[in-house]
Amino acid sequence: MADRRFRNSEFQSKAPAPAEAQQAGSVQQRNIITGITALLGNESSNTYKRFLAELGNPRKVERLFRTVTAIVRGDRNFDYCTPMSVLSAAMSCVNHHLELDRFFGQCAIVPFQDMKASTKKTPVYNAQLMVMRRGLIQITMRTHLYRTINVRILFVDEVVSIDWKTEEPVLREVDPQTCMRTRFESGEVKCDSYDDCVAAGVYGWTAWFILMDGSQHTVTWSIAKVNAHGRRWSKPYQSDIRNDRKASWWSRNFTVMAEKTVLRNLILNWGPMTDDMVDAFEMERVAFTADGSEVSAYDDDLYSYHEGDYQEAVDDATALPDGGQEQYPDDGVMMPNGEIVEGPKRGGGEPEPQPVDDDGFNPFGE
Repeated sequence: MADRRFRNSEFQSKAPAPAEAQQAGSVQQRNIITGITALLGNESSNTYKRFLAELGNPRKVERLFRTVTAIVRGDRNFDYCTPMSVLSAAMSCVNHHLELDRFFGQCAIVPFQDMKASTKKTPVYNAQLMVMRRGLIQITMRTHLYRTINVRILFVDEVVSIDWKTEEPVLREVDPQTCMRTRFESGEVKCDSYDDCVAAGVYGWTAWFILMDGSQHTVTWSIAKVNAHGRRWSKPYQSDIRNDRKASWWSRNFTVMAEKTVLRNLILNWGPMTDDMVDAFEMERVAFTADGSEVSAYDDDLYSYHEGDYQEAVDDATALPDGGQEQYPDDGVMMPNGEIVEGPKRGGGEPEPQPVDDDGFNPFGE
């Protein structure tokens, strides 16, 4: 596999200077669009030749160029990234044979703010590759180890209980004409944010796989547990909550992030993994700086956590209706100290304490 990092000195001098970050956003956007055009839209550039060698077809390079420019135009935070940072993330996507176009929903490039390098007057953003639900499914199915793998949303009117031993949801039959799932799938209700999901009657998400040898596993997370996870690890999401705004992916695409989080947790904790899968998962832990080099996207100083946020998420969570069962508000979550907080009463007996790794709570698992 080709090196996912690459540097190109031909455009180093053209990268936006820090002082330019104080100018109007339209000027910044012209700078990065011009830079990407000079690197990826120029057939004589070394960057274009590198992408051509990976993709093997000039038409694919041209399509990638259009996709990258469209992504950059869609988020003004990219104005504070350099072309090399964005193209390094795009190269990582190409190396893993995933589609960057949003239509396919396999992966995305998001601007990641470097809190250590940023100042109030000069924000610094690095591009980061994010593998989405369909991308995770693509990567796992290529291993030929998985017979099936998927994740689905659960609604409170269809869930009876969750078995603690298997984490499999016990579902009841509902009227397909009036059930919450039909309203969601028909577009009658939206689940773009956490509040939207609560209003739509979302209970949580369940992910499962069946391997070629017949073994299988299921993971189910409540909406409160997913929300607590987002608050734990997403600095932009924390900022949105404090400032009552919707700027981060967790605020604007809560369902998308929930599906990705639960599916990723299932694979990393229970699924067999090949070297290509490990490499793909590791790529989400880095962002690409101005010169295309990698920097960790999960730093304790960048992602602070307040345990009180979890209880607030629990208080806001949706509870299942009684239905002959005792009500329970949400799933338990493991705090950084290893304590299981607010575990619900469910079918299958009381929950057993979960093992804690020596390194404590990790961002890609429980």
